[in-house]
Amino acid sequence: MSTTHQMSSSLEDSALYFNLFLLTANVHGKSDGKGTAKRRITAICGFFLKYHIIFVQEFQWNDITRNIWKKNNVSDYYKYVGNKQAGILFNKNELLYKKVNESKMRKILEEMIKNNILAADFTPLPRMTAVVLKLNGSCFLCVSWHGYYKCKAYKKVKDFQNLQSYITKLASSLDLPFIIGGDFNLSLNVAENNLIDSNVKIYRYDPSHDRKGDTIDFFLSSEHILLKNIYPIKWPGSADNNKIFDHVSVQAILIVAISYLVC
Repeated sequence: MSTTHQMSSSLEDSALYFNLFLLTANVHGKSDGKGTAKRRITAICGFFLKYHIIFVQEFQWNDITRNIWKKNNVSDYYKYVGNKQAGILFNKNELLYKKVNESKMRKILEEMIKNNILAADFTPLPRMTAVVLKLNGSCFLCVSWHGYYKCKAYKKVKDFQNLQSYITKLASSLDLPFIIGGDFNLSLNVAENNLIDSNVKIYRYDPSHDRKGDTIDFFLSSEHILLKNIYPIKWPGSADNNKIFDHVSVQAILIVAISYLVC
């Protein structure tokens, strides 16, 4: 599924690079009567074989080993790592992975709070999943994030700023670039105005016609990683499937310069 090319761009002239197809999707939604859960899984399965990495939020299944996943050939290709708030699905036949040590994550968080770099009420670990993915000897940190929504607007902004600082520090400790995909519960416009690190990039896209203004699902990355072809997509199958998912799902192509990411 992955492709390797010669690149001439601002990342690095004539450097080898590869493309990975990404999706970020909050897969929760309202019930649409009997059979909603089965329809939800079937629709999700309709996406899987198109993407290398899927950042999911509110994924209500502990794994993808049940018969319905197997019947759709998902278990043959993908592995799931995460919790019910945020997780990552990736093509296990092309990508190797290592889950980031939670003790390390907790230690960095505690030190940053102690040094007043992060707010004391910033508690990201239950709402995120972080893994290191490896392809052809190149590594990068992937983070799936589900932002808090039952809080004041100023708290959402502060959490977004804290998240940038925390993930930047975590990635630095691993000596890796990062990409975050998620449901930030913060509008893209507000997020763009609250970037606190010039090395953190945010990726705009035009909202879907039927959900204008709903731009709380998006991607961030560090330098040396570039996303292109970012746009919202509709769930496959019946038009009614879009009723059982209450978020815009966003796809992108990740361009990674191999020479930057040797691990």
